[in-house]
Amino acid sequence: MPPVVVRVLVVTLVVVASGLALHMAWEELMGPIAPPKVQAQDYDCYNGDFTYQDQAQAIYDADPTDPYRLDGDGIACDNLPQRPGGGGTGTGGGTGGGGRILDSGGPKNGPVPLMSGGGCPDEYPVELGGACYR
Repeated sequence: MPPVVVRVLVVTLVVVASGLALHMAWEELMGPIAPPKVQAQDYDCYNGDFTYQDQAQAIYDADPTDPYRLDGDGIACDNLPQRPGGGGTGTGGGTGGGGRILDSGGPKNGPVPLMSGGGCPDEYPVELGGACYR
């Protein structure tokens, strides 16, 4: 091969390798950055965070990845007693129009904020930590 062709090939190889390295560095710097998962509170089945099992179940259902380790079998904190009167799973209503207050999208199991009067809507009957859960 003539020396000119070798030089052109070497320069081309250096330019391509540099461009690839710069592209990889740019992607590393400017790629999507996931925000850290912030846990407002750590919950525990055994230290009094919950009075009834349905309160723990509401937290578990809100995030089934179970970051608080409340579950081992699909039922969160099954060591806790059930709420007297059949649990806390309300069937809703409350609007007088036959509809449900919160059937407008958003989280299915909570948390939702307290209502202006300080209580939870019928659809989210479990109040825990200043929020309402199913």
